[in-house]
Parts: sequence; C-alpha cells; structure tokens
Amino acid sequence: IIDLGDIHLGTDRLYDGLLELSRLAESARRAGYTTIVIGGGHDVAAGHYLGLHGSARKPLGVLNFDAHLDLRPLPNTGPNSGTPFTLISILNAECGEPFLYRCIGVQATANTNALLERAESMGTEIEYLEDCPEDLSAAVTGFSESCSSLHVTVDLDAFPSYVSPGVSAPGVDGLSYRQVLSGLRAAARSGKVLGLDIAECNPTYDADGRTAKLGARLIAEFIFASQAQ
Repeated sequence: IIDLGDIHLGTDRLYDGLLELSRLAESARRAGYTTIVIGGGHDVAAGHYLGLHGSARKPLGVLNFDAHLDLRPLPNTGPNSGTPFTLISILNAECGEPFLYRCIGVQATANTNALLERAESMGTEIEYLEDCPEDLSAAVTGFSESCSSLHVTVDLDAFPSYVSPGVSAPGVDGLSYRQVLSGLRAAARSGKVLGLDIAECNPTYDADGRTAKLGARLIAEFIFASQAQ
C-alpha cells in the first residue's frame, strides 16, 4: 500500500485540483495499482474517473452508493460536489461511450423531482433505498456484468447520521453497513474494480471519529475481498 499524498480541491481551483487528481490516479493505474481516493467532496469521483478512463477496458461503469444522484446540471461557475456524474456523462459522450451508472440507496426525499427525471432520461440505474435488499450482491453483480471495468464510489452520506455523522448532508435514514459491505465484496469479486472512492468525510463534524472509522473499515474490507478473489 502506497500513500500518494494529499490534493487540496479549493473551490477557487476545483477544475485544476480534479485534473491533478486524475493525473495521479492515471499514473498509479499505469503502474498496476488499484487506486483508492479518500475525500472530500464527491466531486473527487469525476477526477478519479478521468484518471481511470484512459487505461480502462471499456465500457467503464460507475457504481455509486449514495443518497443523492449527484447529477445536477453543470453551472457556469464550474463543478461542485453535486455534479461529478454529470462530468463523467459529458466525458463519455465526447468519447462516444455509453454512460453506465448505477446509484444504490437513492432517497427520493433527498433529490428533486427534476433531478430524478433527469437521471432517468440519462439512463441511470436507480436503486431506491426502500427497495434495497439486505444483501446487495445480486444488484452489484448484475451491473458489473454489463461493464468491462468498474469505478466504485461510496458517499458516506448514504448511511444514516447515527452511523456517519461527519458528512455535509446527514440523513435520518440510509443504507446499513452490512448492505454496503455486501455490495463492495461483490464488486471486488468481479475482478473489474479499478478504483474506489470513500467520499464526503468532514472531520469537523465527525463525532468520535465515527465516520472516518466507517470509511477505514470499508477500505479494509474491500482490500481483503479483492485479495481473496
């Protein structure tokens, strides 16, 4: 395991930061490493995906565990934590590639109707929280079979706030640790995962380091499952 350091994604230079992240991820991938990005706003997913894209077998699909779709239209002011998968869809369209995106744990109350309609029009595969089984293996395996490579991203606000308080949008409901763990293990077993994000941990609001410990445990379990496959 190699730590490649920190990248500071200030709001005044977010594009530059995402490009810096993409170059670092691409370099690590070409050296044969699976990349793990720990953040930070969910905007990191766009920079990470760009870094994975060049060396990935296509199509490269995105599997997101999240209460939010993060598919907002890209504003004139540039990207933000609500636009990473919009940026990815733009990249894929420019490359003539399909936009393969499955979001698991979506909460209707955490997304506008317009955003839900936009996601459906873009072909997003939405798994609503209330429809998620306790074991997400089948949902993840089904999606992975449609992809040649996978980018897996976990937004820590996918969990309820008593499990994951240190996020920008804490919620009263969410996926359980066991649900996400079953999905991560299934993704690892596919042998297609090029990179993993653990996003939106804010230490300022993280009671007892609870959110950071959750993210660390998910990373450890992903590594164990990847080594076992």
